[in-house]
Amino acid sequence: RIRGVDACTYHEDLPGLYSAAAAVISMGGYNTISELASVGARAVVVPRVTPRREQWERAKRLAARGVLRFLHPDDASPARLMCEVLESLEQPPPARGWGLDLGGLKTIVRTLRETVNAGTRSPVRTRPAVPALP
Repeated sequence: RIRGVDACTYHEDLPGLYSAAAAVISMGGYNTISELASVGARAVVVPRVTPRREQWERAKRLAARGVLRFLHPDDASPARLMCEVLESLEQPPPARGWGLDLGGLKTIVRTLRETVNAGTRSPVRTRPAVPALP
């Protein structure tokens, strides 16, 4: 154990934990990144690079925006991770949302509403109404 450092493999309120943390080291999965962004957490990401490079691409693009730091897994030694964390702590925390549009559900609803109101053919097939059971 290192004084002042907590590591956990499970927590029921990850966004709350991320919000309270000075910095977070994590992988770069979609849900994790979304939760980190939603609270404006400082993050050092070690993305998966095989079998797909999706996490790597996400981390690389977000690092280019200046909202997180990342390392290739082959470079993620304890010393290098500590260096990245310490450098991240020297920077102001990123803004909540990291400047990303996190309103996907609102966008979907708005787009469907506009499509229906415009009288255009919607790509969504609707099912006939099913009567409620007594």
